[in-house]
Amino acid sequence: MLEAVGRALRLDPAERAHLRNLAQPGPAYVCDHLTQVPAWNALAAAVFGDFGDMPCERRAFAHLIFLDPRYRALFADSRGLTGAGATHGPGMTGA
Repeated sequence: MLEAVGRALRLDPAERAHLRNLAQPGPAYVCDHLTQVPAWNALAAAVFGDFGDMPCERRAFAHLIFLDPRYRALFADSRGLTGAGATHGPGMTGA
C-alpha cells in the first residue's frame, strides 16, 4: 500500500524510502493536558518503562521528568524541556 501511495504522490526512490521508514512501528503513548499517560503501546513500555506498573498519580511526564533522573536522561534537552514546561505547560501552571 505504501508503494501505491508513493507512486500516486510521484515520490522519488529516496522519498519512498523515507515514507517506508515513517511507517515503521515505534513507541507510542498518549498524554493528556496534565501530561498524564492514559494509554501506551508495548514499545513505549520498553523505552519509558511500563506505565501500568506506576501509581496513577506518578504516571505523568511532568512528574517523571522533574523528579526521576532516569526519565530526565531520556531527553536530549531536559533542562530546556523542564524550563519550558514550568513556564508554559498548562498542566503545570494551573492555567
